[in-house]
Amino acid sequence: IRARKESANRLWKNFRAALNLAKENGKIPSDAGWRDVKAFRGTTRARVRFLSVEEQQRLVNAAPSEDFRRLLQAGLFTGARESELIRLVARDFDSDHGTLFIEKSKTGKSRHIALTEEARAFFAACTAGLDKEVPIFPRVSYDRKDSKSKGTWSRSELCRMMAEVCRGAKIAPMVFHELRHTYASGLVNSGVALVYVAAQLGHSSIKMVQAHYGHLCPDAKAEAIRKLSPVLGIAEPPKVATLKLG
Repeated sequence: IRARKESANRLWKNFRAALNLAKENGKIPSDAGWRDVKAFRGTTRARVRFLSVEEQQRLVNAAPSEDFRRLLQAGLFTGARESELIRLVARDFDSDHGTLFIEKSKTGKSRHIALTEEARAFFAACTAGLDKEVPIFPRVSYDRKDSKSKGTWSRSELCRMMAEVCRGAKIAPMVFHELRHTYASGLVNSGVALVYVAAQLGHSSIKMVQAHYGHLCPDAKAEAIRKLSPVLGIAEPPKVATLKLG
């Protein structure tokens, strides 16, 4: 219910802007019909659950089939939505630049995801020998209800297999989309600037990232400052030693 209210707030914000523009242009005589409509309160909630590196390894190792294992790895390496991963074809991976092209996202906009060296090697192996238009992550194994594979992943299959793999990895139940939260949390915890995190996820601004992962920033920011700031060499070392009690 909370998530649906949050979605309604986002839709209402855009719709209200369109109505206000129509009023300014004289298309609507009055704003009385929507002036007093308020957004739902208390809908934004910080993401608090994400998998540790060890849990991610267990999740991948518990995959019941090789095709689902690769889909899990891709989700953890990129933070891409399951629908985006399923649509990927070999030409979307740029080995020279180490990027993955998402042609169509939830918002209708395209983006390039920068890959780590580990992720780059993974996608190079996945696309080796494939024609440019061949899907990278087809459904090869077949569902228990079918006699053969349909070649594509359905939402129900993904939910069922995620439940199975979580049981095998001894991890609390989660949906595939939560791999996206794990990816984003990993970037934020590593001190990656929120504007870069937003770009990787396909958000047009940092508002969504700030709302869901901003609580992770203070520690990550402090660590990044200590690690990346230059050493000025303008202060003399203290001549007084710290006393240790006890």
